[in-house]
Amino acid sequence: MSNLMSNIAYWRNVIVNKKVLSLSLFIALVLLSSTIMTYQDTVVIGKFQGVSIIKDDVVDRFRPAYEEHSPIFIAGNGNLTVKAEAETWAGNGTLEDPFIIEGYNITLSGTGSCIALYNISLYLVIRDCLLGDGDNGIYLENVTHFSSIGNTISGNDNGIHFKNCDHSVVTTTSFVQNVYHLFLNDTINMNIEDCMFESSFVAIIAQLLAYSWIVKNTFSDSDYGIYFSVACVGNEIRQNSFTEILFEGVLLTAGVSGTRVVWNYFGGYMDGASDYSSPSSNEFSHNYYFGFTSLDLDNDGIYDESCSIIGPSGLRDYSPLVYPPLPPSWAYTPSDFEIELGSSCFHQLMVNSYPPIAHWVVNDTLHFEIDHNGVLLDRRNLELTEYGLEVNATDLYGQSVTGVFKVTVVDTTYPVFVTTLNDVSFYYGDVVEIQVIAWDNSWVDEWTLSDTGNFSITWESFGELSVATIESVGGLEVGLYPLHLTVFDSSGLMVATSFSVTVEQMPAEGAPLVWILAPSGLASAAIVIGLLSLLRTRKEK
Repeated sequence: MSNLMSNIAYWRNVIVNKKVLSLSLFIALVLLSSTIMTYQDTVVIGKFQGVSIIKDDVVDRFRPAYEEHSPIFIAGNGNLTVKAEAETWAGNGTLEDPFIIEGYNITLSGTGSCIALYNISLYLVIRDCLLGDGDNGIYLENVTHFSSIGNTISGNDNGIHFKNCDHSVVTTTSFVQNVYHLFLNDTINMNIEDCMFESSFVAIIAQLLAYSWIVKNTFSDSDYGIYFSVACVGNEIRQNSFTEILFEGVLLTAGVSGTRVVWNYFGGYMDGASDYSSPSSNEFSHNYYFGFTSLDLDNDGIYDESCSIIGPSGLRDYSPLVYPPLPPSWAYTPSDFEIELGSSCFHQLMVNSYPPIAHWVVNDTLHFEIDHNGVLLDRRNLELTEYGLEVNATDLYGQSVTGVFKVTVVDTTYPVFVTTLNDVSFYYGDVVEIQVIAWDNSWVDEWTLSDTGNFSITWESFGELSVATIESVGGLEVGLYPLHLTVFDSSGLMVATSFSVTVEQMPAEGAPLVWILAPSGLASAAIVIGLLSLLRTRKEK
């Protein structure tokens, strides 16, 4: 503790010297914060409650232009209501429609609080504000149902100071170069989630903190990450990332009880975590400690040897992780794509992950499968339609990433005549019968013939092949009959050919009767011979 106190003055001097941050830097930090810790649906081994309690329409918003504003001081619900009306703040203070303070740039000259709130039980949200260079970015005392969303808080002694508060949320907020980013005193039911804590003496310092969650945050460039002192009870520190921490990522002093430190990443050369309570009722489990190595003979991603926690408590983490428990993310976000009807689907999905991906799952198993490498394959029964797919990749620790996209099967291939039609000749009195084969990767939907007065056309399909029969209607007179034959597939694509039928006078007895129907190169002669038996009949005089 003496080491802790001796460094406070140093860090305050550091913060004072760095209070020359420009507005452009503030804006850059806000934009950066929107890209940090974007994963929201991580599922890990073990049970834990959901921590998101803010309505979507409060969190999902556009970032307004920043408006210079003087410090805000509000004491009591009545004054908050009057102030909200005067400032035209949105909302009415209910949980369904909270008051919203947003888009302000409040920068002080080294003292005071940018926003100070006292004795308020109405629901208040501060979002997308720049708050800096004061004693406190936000000071709250005896406040219930408060949320900080998307703010950038920099250059203060305390980023946000909570005192005797209940049911508060701090999410997607960036804290930079404060002595203490969060100071929590006599406060319960806190949710601190998806925030960035960078450059401080202690990122989060707490005393008398109870039943709160510190989940999925990033901590860097600080002496200490999380410092719990006297009478902190029943809190959870989960899925946080600690890097460039000089001393310890998590420090629990004597008097801290019932705290769970699980699924965290302690990177770099810091000591990791410590517990100075004895006897201890705290728990350290499934954390990654940089520098700790052992054997993992069963390849389950958990070292076979336990890791000792610093301090007199004698606690050990009996499930230290082999891999950093950072959740997987898409190397390339899955996007919609098309495949040609009749083609095979072979689509590679790529995920960045520290723990190995244990399994892949696709929702439509009737038409698709996905292998252990993330290659999406079809089951050879795709039709001309749109398939909505959801693919999930789950790593060894049960963390997952999900992608939603569409696969559309299209038909851009035109029908093809398997048989090539040449001009043909018959003799007067013969029955004209011509058979033609066409192929399409979907199916032939219709045949049409230009002369339906002298000829009829019927067809039958066998999968992708369709056989049409052209016959004369009644007796044809001697002469030339030009014909135009068209084939349409189910997608409306068509192919056409022209040929002529000539009816000639009957030759002398015994003269040969010949007309030609030759197969094209798209099908073998064997297919044509097997499917067609071209018959012609000579009528006896």
